[in-house]
Amino acid sequence: MVKDMNVKKIIIVLIALLMLICSFSAISAADGFTSTSTTTSGGMNLVNDNLTINGINFKVPSGFEQVDSDTSMNDDNDTFTDDNKDIKDIDGTAVDLATSVDFNNTNGQKLEVQVGIRSNDQKIESINPANAEQKEIAGKQGYLIKDGDKVKFEYLQDGKIVKIEASSEDIISQVIV
Repeated sequence: MVKDMNVKKIIIVLIALLMLICSFSAISAADGFTSTSTTTSGGMNLVNDNLTINGINFKVPSGFEQVDSDTSMNDDNDTFTDDNKDIKDIDGTAVDLATSVDFNNTNGQKLEVQVGIRSNDQKIESINPANAEQKEIAGKQGYLIKDGDKVKFEYLQDGKIVKIEASSEDIISQVIV
């Protein structure tokens, strides 16, 4: 009879251990999946001031903190016509998906980094934003737009349109990797 009690206790302990192991396995599996992976559906990842948006890398200057991020996508039924006001664009360049991240620093300066892509691996071949001058910043050929107390720099990389908006060209050059 004592032997039966010991066997029952051992079985109960083994079942409890098995349940505990299964719980840890499920938690570990869930931790292994992150939603910050870079994809063509609006992937954004920020780790230690290294920002990646849709496969393009940036460096967030010291002192800037993320305050917002947004991904907007055209509906499958949208067409690029003047009648459709919901088409996503970056200063006139039509995109199917635009991902932007906004930052502020303690001096009140703002920074926005935005990447636009087209669906089905279509490449954006050219841009020509209005009121822009051609310029090279940090090795990237693009267009500089002065808009009051802020500047915008737009360029193409890997068939995607990149727009960086800040209070100075210096901040923009720090962002480009």
